[in-house]
Amino acid sequence: MMHGLSDPDSIKNLKSALRQKFLTRRLALPPESVWVEERAIGDCLSQWSRFQEAQRILSFLAFRNEPDLTALMGAYPDKQWAVPRCVGQALVWHVYPSPVSNNPYGIPEPLADSPLFDPTGADLCLVPLLAWDRRGYRLGYGGGFYDRFLAAYPLETVGIAHQAFGVDILPFDPAWDIPLKAVCTGEGVRIF
Repeated sequence: MMHGLSDPDSIKNLKSALRQKFLTRRLALPPESVWVEERAIGDCLSQWSRFQEAQRILSFLAFRNEPDLTALMGAYPDKQWAVPRCVGQALVWHVYPSPVSNNPYGIPEPLADSPLFDPTGADLCLVPLLAWDRRGYRLGYGGGFYDRFLAAYPLETVGIAHQAFGVDILPFDPAWDIPLKAVCTGEGVRIF
């Protein structure tokens, strides 16, 4: 519940408005600031003991000025990496690197015939987002893919975000939204 919002429709409407606001702001980021922050995120993650211990990591391919983690993934070829592909309402995970193409929404994802990756027992799940709050709630694109996936696979989640998109509080639906365990920005890893 946020500022008197208790019904799912009010929460959904507020999230939709916030989604547009944060996406517009993120798309306006200068390329050099995106590049600087994604490099800093890679540095912060690589120095974090939990990342160093992890062997099986679920990641993502950047879209719409999300921090690009491909340099980090390439720097640690000894780890087993996977990236998602949207199939219906689910995320299906594929070994990275694999051949990639853009889906109908323009999101880069592995080709359907790329080797599959079983997410069961993954050590970390790096999660994209538009905004995050001090409690660990995230605002995504609104498709619910990660919430559905994490409801079935309760993994250790780390939101990957631009520092500028951290806020005090975001609306959330307690019946649906799953908070992150941590967030990593260019300023470091924050545990919730």
